[in-house]
Amino acid sequence: MLQLNKFDIVHAHGSKPAFVLSVVRYFMNFNFVATVHGMKSNVQNFNNADYVIGGSQRALEGITKPSSVIYNWYQSSSHEKQSSTHAIAVGRLEKVKGFDLLIKSWSSINTPLLIVGSGKEKESLNQLINKLELTQLITIIDWVDQEELNKLYSKSSLLIISSRSEGGPRVALEALANNLPVLSTDVGHMNIILPKELLAEPDNLESLKLLLETYVKNIDQLNQSAIF
Repeated sequence: MLQLNKFDIVHAHGSKPAFVLSVVRYFMNFNFVATVHGMKSNVQNFNNADYVIGGSQRALEGITKPSSVIYNWYQSSSHEKQSSTHAIAVGRLEKVKGFDLLIKSWSSINTPLLIVGSGKEKESLNQLINKLELTQLITIIDWVDQEELNKLYSKSSLLIISSRSEGGPRVALEALANNLPVLSTDVGHMNIILPKELLAEPDNLESLKLLLETYVKNIDQLNQSAIF
């Protein structure tokens, strides 16, 4: 396809596509742009590009090529915020998202929690919920389209991000743009959006548990209007 179309610019999203293009460009002439969405321990594939875009400033750590940050896009919702007593968490059901930590942290929380996402960790997460006897409080549903997700945002009391690592996350921007309070681990761009008291240390069960115990049941008393 590259040979047939003779593109001037080729844009790779992620490490593997960036690696492929770094090899292909030895045989073809094109400008190579790469986007890094999350924190990477090895950024060499991205440093082979002519220009690098990061989902946050943290995502660009170790990048030596010319670069800039373009924060993850988000969609506003037409659904009005409703009074609600349940929390929501959204994302791929993978270890990096920290849903196992979120579930373990929920043992002392009485608020219902809805987790929205699909992925290879779904079975193990459901087993963890059963093991901790939290089936009456925590429910996991498969990924939904954007319109349905906006409805779920409007019917939730807050969004919780428990990720171990992030380039964004986009869902935080979506939630905040739709007047939904957010509690998060200190990942991606969250520390330039939320004050430090609303952030937990990533991959730290006790830190996340303390954050949730402090704020989940008192979320209505937490004024995030300036953040919105």
